Amino acid sequence: MTTIQLVPLEGIPAIRPGDDLASLLAAAAARANVADGDLLVVCQKAVSKTEGRTIDALVQIQRPLATRPAKMALHSFSNATAGKF
Repeated sequence: MTTIQLVPLEGIPAIRPGDDLASLLAAAAARANVADGDLLVVCQKAVSKTEGRTIDALVQIQRPLATRPAKMALHSFSNATAGKF
């Protein structure tokens, strides 16, 4: 029978633009005894942060929708981006 075991990689600091994500993951994987053939899953957010590809959503929302309440702006933003990522 095949089993699946999820093991979190601990000790990774907050990711910032310019960080060497591969080195951070390799060090954490070594501490967690990740072996050849194991699967490593990395969220896109971590990759985007190291690439500096993040935006302040509140700033982006407030510019075009400054006259609308925040809830309406967030709802509109969510609807506009649904399924695009």
